[in-house]
Amino acid sequence: MPRQLGGRAGAPRWRVLATAAGGAAALLVPWTVRSVVLTGYLAYPSACTAVNVPWRVPRSLVLNDANWIRSWARQPEALWPDVLGRWDWLRVWVWRLPADVFRALEIAVAGLVVAVAAGGRAVGPRCRGASSGWVLVPAAASLAAWFASAPNPRFAEGSLWFLAAAAVALAVERLRPDGEETRPGSYRLAVCALWVAVFLFVSPLRQPLVVPPQSKGRFAPLPRSATEVRTTGSGLRVVVPVDDDRCWDAPLPCTPYFHPQLRLRNGHDLRGGFALDASVAYVDNLTITLPPGVEAPEDLGVRLLKGWYTYDQTTGSWWMRDPAEILLYTPAARTVRLALTMETITSGETLGDQGELSVTLNGRRLDTVSVHAGATVRMDLPLKRDFNVVGLRLPAGNVVPEDPPEGAPAAEPVGAQVLSIVLGGADGGSPGPS
Repeated sequence: MPRQLGGRAGAPRWRVLATAAGGAAALLVPWTVRSVVLTGYLAYPSACTAVNVPWRVPRSLVLNDANWIRSWARQPEALWPDVLGRWDWLRVWVWRLPADVFRALEIAVAGLVVAVAAGGRAVGPRCRGASSGWVLVPAAASLAAWFASAPNPRFAEGSLWFLAAAAVALAVERLRPDGEETRPGSYRLAVCALWVAVFLFVSPLRQPLVVPPQSKGRFAPLPRSATEVRTTGSGLRVVVPVDDDRCWDAPLPCTPYFHPQLRLRNGHDLRGGFALDASVAYVDNLTITLPPGVEAPEDLGVRLLKGWYTYDQTTGSWWMRDPAEILLYTPAARTVRLALTMETITSGETLGDQGELSVTLNGRRLDTVSVHAGATVRMDLPLKRDFNVVGLRLPAGNVVPEDPPEGAPAAEPVGAQVLSIVLGGADGGSPGPS
């Protein structure tokens, strides 16, 4: 008799596989079409699934969203360049795990312990114990992918509880007495009920899984936040939250991330959707223009990350501390020239008119150069495609001046005063002051 793959007796394997594939397609195809209609990507925010449609979200914003999702899941509030590629977040992440995660893991571990303890018993002629462990593989693989991508607990609730259920099922299977291949035993119900009672309700160290409604059985009212109306370059009026990053029930169109380049696709009807100017390099959703005092071509996105104080309009300069970082986005690999003009720099114990500056690119040191007040330091940056992080290090460190210079933050560590930051095409000259 040919081997069968589940389903009703006599059903050919291809029919079972076709049914499974059809069920998967019924779920995936509408979701994929919806993603393309909304974003221009088959699976947003995966930049490699781009579709050539006019409303496609610019690649830089897709990568930025993906990086923020991966970063926020590890360490909320921190900038993603400070989180991704490191393991500093792991300890804090473990302490932030909610009780439901540990509850699911408790059940899974208990089930696996019972299954392993019963593994040496005779379990019938089909050697169920050797094969039924495969039921754990899908959940384990899903959790491994979750941890490697975006380990936010809410993204793994289904996989965690599937793992717990599979572990309990494996334990019950291995505890089944000999000769009960087809007759369901009442002990199975008793074992499952015991697990539910002990781990879900009896345990005094965990909160209940079911949370009752907090508004007398009705949906809670949506909060409201203060908003303002801003106009894009195309004349589109957009509602923007003032002190919040959520629109709640504000009038449409509303977004916390205002872009002057946003426009309606058909010019007058919201139903036609929106589009952004694809010729502009958007470094993220928050930076809509170049920072003051920074010059760069339109196709190079720039954002000042950590280490920079507020731009001082009076002196027309930035005060920075060690270390400082600049985030760059380029749609293609190329070499750009960084030109920095400094007025003041720390020499160790005080602020003076000369010192040293070390420049890194994506964690790799490029060079250390001497800096003099009023002189421009130039250095070529071989950028890779997409995002790059330029690090500015001051070997002499920071100082807290007793009498801060004009525009310098009071009682704060400072390292240098930067008059201008210019990014442009490399001209082949050598790095250093001029």
